[in-house]
Amino acid sequence: MKQETIDGNVLIAHFVGLIKGKWTGYWIGAFPTAVEEPVEDQDLLFHKDWNWLMMAVEKIESLKLEDRMSVTIVGRACLIVSEYGNLIEAEVRTYTWKDSTKINSTWDAVVKFIKWFNEQGKNEIQKS
Repeated sequence: MKQETIDGNVLIAHFVGLIKGKWTGYWIGAFPTAVEEPVEDQDLLFHKDWNWLMMAVEKIESLKLEDRMSVTIVGRACLIVSEYGNLIEAEVRTYTWKDSTKINSTWDAVVKFIKWFNEQGKNEIQKS
């Protein structure tokens, strides 16, 4: 697995609330499918298992931002926009190429959204 994929999966794991053990370095939390433990960075399956990836999609759509977020997956493309159709950032928009798959484009859009979200300061951007 490429380091970029591992890094993206780690980013998503933190976003959805999985916790990495301080001393063991293993991931703990409510995994969407059965996994062999211990779970290390390279064992995270967000890039290839819809059950895992949908945890992040559902969290994005449940965020309490100024506008509610919508994740749209059509064909092999994924687009993350506000409820009113405003793109959060151009980089969040993901268009795919012929060699891309639906799960790859969705994973890529989720990773880009989380990076944007973290740059905004998630505590400041969410409403109480």
